[in-house]
Amino acid sequence: LYPNFDLLPWWNAIFRFAAFLAVAVLLGTLRRIIASQWEHLDREAEVTTGLRELNEVKDTLLHAVSHDLKGPLAGILGSVQTLHRAEQIGLTEEERATMLDMIEQGGKKMNRLVDDLLDLDRLDRGHIQPERAPTDVSELARRIARELPGMESHPIRVEASQVLVDIDAGKVERVIENLLVNARRHTPAGTAVHVRVLGRSNGVVLVIEDEGPGIPDELKEVVFEPFRQGAGAGGRGVGIGLSLVKKFAELHGGTALVEDGEHGGARFVITLPGDVTELPADARRLQAV
Repeated sequence: LYPNFDLLPWWNAIFRFAAFLAVAVLLGTLRRIIASQWEHLDREAEVTTGLRELNEVKDTLLHAVSHDLKGPLAGILGSVQTLHRAEQIGLTEEERATMLDMIEQGGKKMNRLVDDLLDLDRLDRGHIQPERAPTDVSELARRIARELPGMESHPIRVEASQVLVDIDAGKVERVIENLLVNARRHTPAGTAVHVRVLGRSNGVVLVIEDEGPGIPDELKEVVFEPFRQGAGAGGRGVGIGLSLVKKFAELHGGTALVEDGEHGGARFVITLPGDVTELPADARRLQAV
């Protein structure tokens, strides 16, 4: 004889509930396993993409750094070899001085590259703070325009309202230098670079504009990223100059952006907030270099 479960409704209910509970637990477990597997796959995909991007950055960095080091290093070695043969080839004192100047300039370029790489790392780690002091930004811009080596092929035109702002002069000097060097690298020889210093009630605005081909819209979003270069860069530069421009601006609580210039080239606009010292009315004037 077999028991008639229909006559035992409470057994039937318990059996049905237990079966339902077992299925629910099984489905929940399967759902969690599947979700975990998908999450694991997503993490693997992110890691793979990140590693691929890091590998591309590494390749770009190694190529660019080796290129930027080989240039001045070749100049240094060539000058040293020439100086070793100075008596043999009859170098004049003026030619000796030229060779020594080439060695000094090559050493400065290499030292600047190392400083840029170290500064980029320190900025990312938050180990650099602005050392602010009242600075005549107009005079700073004019001095850089006069003294920056390698700009002989690109006339620099400076329009600057005299303004005394509480900034880190060393960092702002690097900002202007990097933007001028960037203009030189990406514009034809003979084209001018325009520098404007605009005083504001809460700081100063720097505008550096060239007359080159400009920057495509798709690159405007990434031009300030480290180790990024435009399609026409041709391996010139490591690709950290503009990144330092933005980071130094942000260090001051400011911004850096690029837009199309009125001369058809690229216009970089840098805002630098800081306490402004009022100057006498007769001192607030526009001057040009």
